[in-house]
Amino acid sequence: MDAFCTSEKLDAQNEWYCGKCKNHVRARKHMQPWKVPDVLVVHLKRFSSGSQYYARKLEDQVDFPLIGWDLTKHCLQRKMERRAAGQDRSAGSAAAKGGGGDEGDDTPDMESLYDCYGVVNHFGNMGFGHYTAYANHYVARYGAGPGPGGGGLGAKRHAGDPETADASWLEFDDSRVTDRVSPASVKSNSAYILFYRRRGAHMA
Repeated sequence: MDAFCTSEKLDAQNEWYCGKCKNHVRARKHMQPWKVPDVLVVHLKRFSSGSQYYARKLEDQVDFPLIGWDLTKHCLQRKMERRAAGQDRSAGSAAAKGGGGDEGDDTPDMESLYDCYGVVNHFGNMGFGHYTAYANHYVARYGAGPGPGGGGLGAKRHAGDPETADASWLEFDDSRVTDRVSPASVKSNSAYILFYRRRGAHMA
């Protein structure tokens, strides 16, 4: 997410027309989510197109969080709300320095915490492959910690428990289901698509 939100300079093939100087320039592009969703799906890039006829499978190990992924600093709406409420202590100094205010109070916000409840794995290459999945029914229902107001995922009377969440992973491989899978096994280099749920989100 840090890399996704980092500004980048456009290349010569994607120059932007500046209405002020009336020229096409290599401007800087910066993307940042305005509001965090209830369900966040992360698609890891596992294939690199080397040519028109060939794509290479990328099997790098990606260390992704299973519990308490904090997106506070990436949510523009929450940052602006904090500034308006006087909670962003560095907003004034960032503005004085001519910055965009990206530095700020990164204290975890309960509205922006995510817990992973599902992972799709891919084995093979571009031409053929096999898919398996990990799922955590406990996290999907309660989360892995207290949500806003003390509840887990909209159920204020039941706060998610991290230890129970760790022990609730299941592996699905065709018709075979394995329970009590270790969290370390879930974070493999075959992970392809990750499913996260925001704490405090109400799901049917």
